[in-house]
Amino acid sequence: MITLYDLVGANDRRFSPFCWRTKAVLAYKNIPYTTVPIRFSDKDKLAFSGQDRVPVITHNGTVVYDSWTIARYLEEQQPDPKIFPGLGLKEACRFFNLYMDRAPCIRPCCRWCWPTPLRRSIPPTAPTFALRARSALA
Repeated sequence: MITLYDLVGANDRRFSPFCWRTKAVLAYKNIPYTTVPIRFSDKDKLAFSGQDRVPVITHNGTVVYDSWTIARYLEEQQPDPKIFPGLGLKEACRFFNLYMDRAPCIRPCCRWCWPTPLRRSIPPTAPTFALRARSALA
C-alpha cells in the first residue's frame, strides 16, 4: 500500500497542487493509497525523506518525493494504464510541468488566487510560516 504525505490546512482542506498531481496519477492508475496529513508546521514529519516538501510517498520501503519523480516511479511500478502513452509525450509533459512550476506569467495568477481561498486553508497555528512559504510564489 502506498502512503501519501499530503499538505493539509484548516478544516482538512487539501490545497497543494503538487499533491493534486500525485493524487491524479494514483486515481488514473487506480492505485489504492492512504494519506498522512502534513501541516506547514509539521516539516519534521518529512525528515525521513531527506527534504521538507510534499508530496512524498512511501511504497514497500521506498521513499519518493516530488510530483514528477513520483509520477515516473508509479509509471515504472504499474505500467498500465500508461500516463505517457506515446513517443515524446513524457518529454512534452515534463516541459509543461516545468513551465507551470516556473513561468513568471503564472505567478501573477498565483498571487491573485492566494489571498482568498488558500489563506482560509491555513490553520491559525501556522499563519506566519505559511504566508512566508507562499510569498515565494510572488
